[in-house]
Amino acid sequence: MTTLAFWLPVIFLFAAALLGAALKRRARDACLKTFQGDLVFLKRTDGLWRAGVLRPFASGLELLYDQPRKEASGLVSSLVLHQAEVDKLTRIARPPPPEDTRAGAERRRILTRIRNPNFFDRARRASLNLYNMVRDAFGQSLNVIIGTLTKGSNLSDVKNADKKLSEMSRSLTGVIPNAWEPVLETYRGRHVVVESGSNDNPCKEWGILEDYSDKYLLVREVTMVETPIDEDAVRKGKAVRSGTVFDVLYQRSSALVRHSAPLPNH
Repeated sequence: MTTLAFWLPVIFLFAAALLGAALKRRARDACLKTFQGDLVFLKRTDGLWRAGVLRPFASGLELLYDQPRKEASGLVSSLVLHQAEVDKLTRIARPPPPEDTRAGAERRRILTRIRNPNFFDRARRASLNLYNMVRDAFGQSLNVIIGTLTKGSNLSDVKNADKKLSEMSRSLTGVIPNAWEPVLETYRGRHVVVESGSNDNPCKEWGILEDYSDKYLLVREVTMVETPIDEDAVRKGKAVRSGTVFDVLYQRSSALVRHSAPLPNH
């Protein structure tokens, strides 16, 4: 029972489970990570806006308040939304930094790069799209490689070994985002019209499509139809001015790119 033939499968499965857990813990939506550490406004299912500094996690997110807020039973300093609640948010909006600050200058540089990507940006995106197109084939190849490495060992005798190996393979292939859509890829860096809301009462907003994932559309320079209002921020005189543009994360389950649009000065 103390031979290498016995312990090697156990060690391998333990390593596979540990790797899968580590990758799953760090797996966060690529678009959502763009807003990490920034002040954002999000609309909850109760219809109220909430403002705070965003901390995304693999299975939810946290809003950190700038100051403790009074609830019915006492003071709170953050708001935690679990994944089921996050999936019901219609949008997450980030106000821009002041134009005359370093952050404002960096924002202008990023917007220019989004509209006119350089050679390295285009090469990186092309490589990612190629991977996304052949991702399933890559996953099958990885399964074959893992199967070959474990062939001849006692791994097949271990209960649920195949399941653990498949989970590790999915974790490895899931490290790189896999959302790829030809239409949205064509519209990246262009002015688009995003339609959200219900069929009876659609809401159309204009902006620059920066990126997308399987859950979100990331759109820059959006003048939102409804200005975010956080009641606690209003009381402190920190309300966002009407007409302010935002970077917005739209939930793809309730929003879609409906049109391309000309440049604002055309």
